[in-house]
Amino acid sequence: MWRRPLQVRELVPALAPTISILLALAAIRSIWRQMFAAMVTIPASIKVYPERAFNVSLYLFATFPIFLIALWSIWRSRHAITPLERWILSALIVLIPISIWTICKSGGGYNSLLFAYLAMTALFVARLDGIFGWLRSLSIQRSFVAAIAIALAILASFFLQFDQTVALLSVRHGDEKYDTAVALARHLDGVVVSPQDPTIVYRAKNYFGRSPLFELDTNAVNGNWPNELPMAILQELQQADRVIAVRSYVPTPVFENSLPAAGLHQVSIPELANSAYTLWSKNSD
Repeated sequence: MWRRPLQVRELVPALAPTISILLALAAIRSIWRQMFAAMVTIPASIKVYPERAFNVSLYLFATFPIFLIALWSIWRSRHAITPLERWILSALIVLIPISIWTICKSGGGYNSLLFAYLAMTALFVARLDGIFGWLRSLSIQRSFVAAIAIALAILASFFLQFDQTVALLSVRHGDEKYDTAVALARHLDGVVVSPQDPTIVYRAKNYFGRSPLFELDTNAVNGNWPNELPMAILQELQQADRVIAVRSYVPTPVFENSLPAAGLHQVSIPELANSAYTLWSKNSD
C-alpha cells in the first residue's frame, strides 16, 4: 500500500493473511456450522444504524486530541514515515471504520471503540520522539506553552470519556455471593436452571443451559432483539422447577417479565439477601 508505483507481485504476498482468514472461515462453515453461525451469521444479522456514524466519528476524534497531535506531527515531519508508523497507520485505516461500524450496531456500546483508541494511542507513542524534537526546536517560552498544551491534550484524551468509563468501575454481572448461589443450586431438588448465568447450574449440577443474550441475538427481528423471549428459553423456563435469576448491568426485562408468566414466583432466601441473585420457584417453598 505504501509503495509507489504499486506492483502486483508485492501486493499478492500482502493478501496472504486475508486469504488465510477466508480459508479458515470456509473450513469452519463446512465442518462446524453452529460455530460459523455464532461467529459470522448471527453478528451479521444485527442491524446497523449508519446515521449514527457521523456523531460517533466526531465523538471519537474530539475526545482523543492526542491522535490529532500525532497526525499533525507526521504531516509536518521532514523525515520519511518509518515502517512502524506505516503499520500503525495501516491498522488505523482498518480499525477506525470497524470500531465506528461496531458501535453503530444495535446494542453497540462505547467499548466498541477500544481497538480504535488503542491504535490511535500507538500512533501518538510512536511519534513522541518527533514531538519532543519539535519542542526542543522552539524557544523556551513557546516550548513551555506547547508542552502544557500537549499535557492537557493527554489528560483530556483519557478523561473526556470519564463519564462513560467511571460507571463501568462499579458495574458487574452478579456479585460476591456467586458461590452461595452455586451451593444453593446444588442442594435444590427438581429441574434448576440459571439462564442469565448458565455457569451456576453447570457447576452445581453439570447442566449447561441456554443464555438469553445469545438466544435474543440468534432470534433478532429486523436486526434488533425481539419483544418476546425466544421459544428455546421459554421452554426451559416452563420445564424448570426453580430458576436462579441474576441482576446484571445488561438489562433483560423481557426475561424478568417472563418469570411470572411461566408460573414462577420469587422465594426469599436469607443467604441471598441484598444480592444480585434471586431464587424463583413453581413450588410453595
